[in-house]
Amino acid sequence: YFWGETWRNSWYVAVLLRYVLTLNGIWLINSAAHAWGGKPYDRSIKPTQNLGVAIMSVGEGWHNYHHVFPQDYKAAELGNYKFNFTTAFIDLFAKIRWAYDLKTVSTELVHQRVLRTGQIQSRKDPEPISEGWVEKYFLWLHCIIKRILS
Repeated sequence: YFWGETWRNSWYVAVLLRYVLTLNGIWLINSAAHAWGGKPYDRSIKPTQNLGVAIMSVGEGWHNYHHVFPQDYKAAELGNYKFNFTTAFIDLFAKIRWAYDLKTVSTELVHQRVLRTGQIQSRKDPEPISEGWVEKYFLWLHCIIKRILS
């Protein structure tokens, strides 16, 4: 056929391999994001902030914030779509009114919680992350979504 592959090999690569890789990516969120990383919001719980997981899972690696503030739809305090495609996706649907009543936590509440229970040395405030390919990709994606919505 197209690349001289048998139907059996095509099935294994196109369906089963993709399924296995997707499952492992999902499981990575609940293993690595509970094992390695900083705890800027609550140092007494297991979940952490893990940039690597956030990059690989397009925004689901901010577990410490998510567990401390589960009511916040953004699951991160980033304020923009840097390493959080999930928030951009939800915002896209909010713009076309398919998602509504989105709840967020105030900056003051987050700051109070950080001072009370956070691991201050793991906190990196608005200092920009280095200009890497991932940041440029998300910026590009954000611009496209913004153009679609306007």
